[in-house]
Amino acid sequence: DKEYLLSVDGYYDETSGVIKTLQFKTNMKTSEVMGYEEKGTKFSLGCNRMMIIGFHGYAKDNLNSLGAYFTTLPLTKLEHKGKHSGNHWDDGSFQGVRKVSVHYDAYIRCISFEYDNEGKVEIREHGSKVEVTGQDAEFVLDYPDEYVTSIKGKFTKWASGDTAITSLTFKTSKGRTSPTLGNVFGDNHVEFVLESKGCALVGFYGSCGVYTAVHSLGAYSYPMPSLQDSEKLEAQGGDVGTSSDNGGVDGG
Repeated sequence: DKEYLLSVDGYYDETSGVIKTLQFKTNMKTSEVMGYEEKGTKFSLGCNRMMIIGFHGYAKDNLNSLGAYFTTLPLTKLEHKGKHSGNHWDDGSFQGVRKVSVHYDAYIRCISFEYDNEGKVEIREHGSKVEVTGQDAEFVLDYPDEYVTSIKGKFTKWASGDTAITSLTFKTSKGRTSPTLGNVFGDNHVEFVLESKGCALVGFYGSCGVYTAVHSLGAYSYPMPSLQDSEKLEAQGGDVGTSSDNGGVDGG
C-alpha cells in the first residue's frame, strides 16, 4: 500500500498576500492544520486522479503564494479471487461505480456494474439470467461523493475444480456497508477480500461460465479521488516576494 499527496488546502490574507494556514491530504490521511488562523480566502490545490509531485510559488519573509505540479496516479490491477475459468471479461477502469446489481440463487449467476465515464453512465453485465429462477439484489452508491473501497465475498469450489461466487458485500468511502448481495447460506465457502488501502475500486474484471455462475472477480484501484482535472495549478495567495519553483519529482 502506497501513500500519495493528493491535495493542499489553506487560507491566505488578500490584503497582505500572506498564506496563513495549510493542510495536506493524502489517499490515507489528512494532516493537522499548519499555521495560526483559519481566516481569509480559502484555496485548494488538487486534481482528480492526480498526485502532487512538486510546488512553485512566491516567498519573502512569509509564504505569499503556492502552486503545485501534478502527475497521473497509478492504476493498480488487484489479483482476481476464484478460479479464472470460463469466459473472461474485463471492464477496465472508470471514474467510479454508481450501482452494482446481481442475479442469484445458490450462486451469483449474473453481475452488472453501472460505471461513471466522464459524466456518462456505462453499464457492463456479465453472466446470464437465462434458465435461472433466482432473486435480484442491488447496491446504489452516492456517486460522485461515495466510492467503493473494498469487497468482501465468498465462493464455493465444485468437484470440477471451478469456483462459483456466492455472495458479495461492498464497503464505501462514507463508511457504509451494503447488504449481502447473493446467497448467505451454505457450507464450505471460501472468504476473500478485494481491497487496497487508501484506494477506490473503479473497475472490475473476472470470468463466468455459460448458464452456470460468476467464477472469479478482480478489481482496478486508484488512490482515493480528490478534485478537478489539471496538470499545474496556478499559485494561490499574494504575488509579492521571491519566486520559487521546485518542479516535479518522482513520488508523492
